[in-house]
Amino acid sequence: MSYTFDIPAQPVLLDSVSIKPDVILLLDTFFYILIFHGETVAQWRKAGYHEQEGYENFKELLEAPVADAQVCRSPPDFCCNLTGRFAGPFGGQATDSTLYRL
Repeated sequence: MSYTFDIPAQPVLLDSVSIKPDVILLLDTFFYILIFHGETVAQWRKAGYHEQEGYENFKELLEAPVADAQVCRSPPDFCCNLTGRFAGPFGGQATDSTLYRL
């Protein structure tokens, strides 16, 4: 599932084209539930914007995949971004279709 400010949550392909700076992705691998934060989202989260007044919509965006993960089966096992320590499990699952373009 993909979460962003612009459109409601929607299913996306497990592909590198789904990885965008302003997107949160929810991945259920059967063994793990992984929430991936795009680069911009990760920076905003690290800066604590979701805890500041006036950024309630960002806080809701961060909470939406967590709530959906709990509906599936449990709280998320990992929360990561491209440079975080848990980036490997997500990167290993996504197909890199950008390599196959001519």
